[in-house]
Amino acid sequence: MAGQNVSFDRDFLQAAAMRAHFDWPFAHRSIDTHTLAYMHIVKRGLTPPSKKHHSALNLDTILKYVGVPEEPKPHNAMTGALSHAEVISRLLYDRPLLDEFKNYPMPPNFNN
Repeated sequence: MAGQNVSFDRDFLQAAAMRAHFDWPFAHRSIDTHTLAYMHIVKRGLTPPSKKHHSALNLDTILKYVGVPEEPKPHNAMTGALSHAEVISRLLYDRPLLDEFKNYPMPPNFNN
């Protein structure tokens, strides 16, 4: 499972599965886009944004950092999933993944 603040989503889904008497076959391991973005920024020798001594890397900041447009409001799960897949590809592999985002180039000097 991967996403922004993914432990919240995982716990929510696990609780819903338990209420419905379904087994939860998934491991607790997850990939958080906040952590990936934070480490990508640090790897580039930059300082991650902060506010009141806490990370300011919310989803909109991360989308902008990798060159992906903000999600439309209200939130749509499919758009969110596609955006997160694109974010993860750009952070891990320094390249776009999906055709939906081919018109949104990665920022200059992104992988320097």
